[in-house]
Amino acid sequence: MQSVIDGISGILAEEYGIDAGERNPWYFPSAGEYSTLLERQGFTVNLVSYFDRPTPLSDGENGLNHWLDSFADDFFPEFSKAEKAALYKKIKQKLKTQLYRDGVWVTDYKRLRIAATKTG
Repeated sequence: MQSVIDGISGILAEEYGIDAGERNPWYFPSAGEYSTLLERQGFTVNLVSYFDRPTPLSDGENGLNHWLDSFADDFFPEFSKAEKAALYKKIKQKLKTQLYRDGVWVTDYKRLRIAATKTG
C-alpha cells in the first residue's frame, strides 16, 4: 500500500501541513526485520516469501473512496464528511496515473509470508 500511503501523506502535507507519519496506523516490516523478530522469540525461520499482490477495488471510480473510508480513517480524524470528499478527490488525482487502470483502482499490496517453527 506504499503508493496509497504516499498519496495520503503527500496531500496532507502539501495541502494541510499535516505529518501523516504520526497518524499511520500500519506497520509493514521487511522480510529481514520480521525474520529477526521471530528469531528473537525462539522461532526458526524456514521460508520467507515476499511478492507483489495487486488488488483491484470494486465499484470503479469509487473503489478508492470505499477503501479510504474502510481502512484509512486514522489519517483524517478532524475532517468532516464533505472535507474528506474533497481530500479523497485530491488523493485520487495524485494516484490516478499509478493505480487507476481500465476504470478500476488497483492497489499495490505486497504480501509477506513466513513459515517458522518454534524451537526449544
